[in-house]
Amino acid sequence: MITIISSIIIFLLVILIHEFGHFIVAKMNGVSVLEFSIGMGPKLFQRESNGTLYSLRVLPVGGYCQLEGEDEENDSPNSLNNQSPLVRLKVILAGAIMNFILAFILLILLMSVSRVSTEVSDVIKNSPAYSSGIQTGDQIVSINGENVSDGEKLLQGIKESQGDLDIGVIRDSQSKNIKVTPRLENNVRKIGVNFQEEYDIKNFSLIKGFKKGVITFLNLTGMLYKFLGMLITGQLGLGGVSGPVGVVKEIGNAAKTGVANLIFLLAYININLGVFNLLPIPALDGGRAIFILIEMIFGKKISQEKEGYIHMVGLILLLALIAIVTIKDVIKLF
Repeated sequence: MITIISSIIIFLLVILIHEFGHFIVAKMNGVSVLEFSIGMGPKLFQRESNGTLYSLRVLPVGGYCQLEGEDEENDSPNSLNNQSPLVRLKVILAGAIMNFILAFILLILLMSVSRVSTEVSDVIKNSPAYSSGIQTGDQIVSINGENVSDGEKLLQGIKESQGDLDIGVIRDSQSKNIKVTPRLENNVRKIGVNFQEEYDIKNFSLIKGFKKGVITFLNLTGMLYKFLGMLITGQLGLGGVSGPVGVVKEIGNAAKTGVANLIFLLAYININLGVFNLLPIPALDGGRAIFILIEMIFGKKISQEKEGYIHMVGLILLLALIAIVTIKDVIKLF
């Protein structure tokens, strides 16, 4: 049940913030928004205000923003198709940008209350720590006889150390001392471990959160583009891609481990949707943006009918890809 509820909330937030981006930029530029819907399917509630129908629908699986003149020719001066290329480009890109903004804010807030603990969350294979026998789950309590309780100070101590380290750990309620020889990587002494993040409002620091949030946002975005590059060049197959079923599974796992992990996953999914939507593929916002950029460069607009056919082909291919990935995810469940 927690997986279902968490998945519904996250999918709603991710899609609605995306559609709200299109909505607010369209409104700001005088483009008519015919309907802004929360959910899909039959209407439960609707209200019209300033020319826009706001509706709540029965299926809580997303939503949409219907713009006048988005997919068809329209004579209205307020329709999207009659706006300048720059206005249309801003409206099209606003959805993905809003996903990035939400992810950025979430990461800053999350990192503002985070601290690095001394619990080992990961040991890098063939690293000094791996060779010495340090394991995931070990709690490092001392270095060379000095007690440590803060992960960042622990990492700093490793960087500034000289020679071998006598590391005291607690494993399965038993104390152990392990000798580790740090390795120099890019002029920094490392032992090859990552530490568990802890989240507590007592740790709140907006300055620290902004710095760590920026770094985390850039790292996650860069990682996604690297992943896409490996897919395109054939270094990775579709086995590494998750569809809706795989995402629901990850949401369920995150929900069971705490609110902080769920918020982090929400930020990551927003970045994922933003990056994916900006790909220059027909039917996606990135594909629509390409047509507008071509118009801006060559001064000639492709007819909406021709563009519509191209987007239809892109949509069919995307749906086929989603179906393949979903089948793969379902098979993994058994």
